[in-house]
Amino acid sequence: MDIKNNYIKFKKHLKNGGFFYAVWRAIKYALFLIKKRKVTRSRHYGSFCGHGAYLSPISEKSDPILLIQCPPWDTAMPPLGIAYLSGYLKKYGYKVSIFDLNIHLCQSVNKDLEYLWDQKSYNYWVEDNLFNNQWARLKETVNSCIVEVLKNKNVKYIGLSVNFAGIKFASELIKIIKALKSEIKIILGGWGCINDHMRSLFPKELVDVFVIGEGEETLIEVLDALDGRKKKLKFWGLFLTEKLICRIKPGPQ
Repeated sequence: MDIKNNYIKFKKHLKNGGFFYAVWRAIKYALFLIKKRKVTRSRHYGSFCGHGAYLSPISEKSDPILLIQCPPWDTAMPPLGIAYLSGYLKKYGYKVSIFDLNIHLCQSVNKDLEYLWDQKSYNYWVEDNLFNNQWARLKETVNSCIVEVLKNKNVKYIGLSVNFAGIKFASELIKIIKALKSEIKIILGGWGCINDHMRSLFPKELVDVFVIGEGEETLIEVLDALDGRKKKLKFWGLFLTEKLICRIKPGPQ
């Protein structure tokens, strides 16, 4: 553990949000490390995808699902959502890889674009003109990274963790993925798709499933259904966009 870096992060949170905020962030990070160690034990990271972004090891056969953390997300905080999902899926025998696109992109862009990860830059992700201008500069890097991630990998499903600020980015990312491998099924989850309005902002013709609320059990149901292992299902927190008629209440919180 890099004590110096963690101390710097703590001081930053202390300055920005006060003592209780800094302590809360430290506790959340400690809980994440405990959870990660419990689930994966002696997990080691696999291939390197440039500028500090790692993929978890991928077996020779293939990983059926790849989980991606979309920007914008706090660069000082690990993507807990997909970490929990990965641990839960692995517990039940699924092969999962994780890619933190948020941190990769933040560390890959030119210095003059690093401001996009400041909280005050929210509008640059959500307003059409501002986002389009920034996307023109981000697209090539994002495309190159996804090409590298999917190269020689028989990934069947990609799950994206998206918040509201990341809807426009995720929509463009989905277009890139589908252009490269149209057969990949896209599963969306996170705060960016919790209501009808948010879901309507995505390119529905390219999204296969929305998972609403806590996703662990629901995601297993989704994978089993898409793989044909289950025919009679009780979906919790699921919208099947291919049919556009399946609206199920969120799963247990």
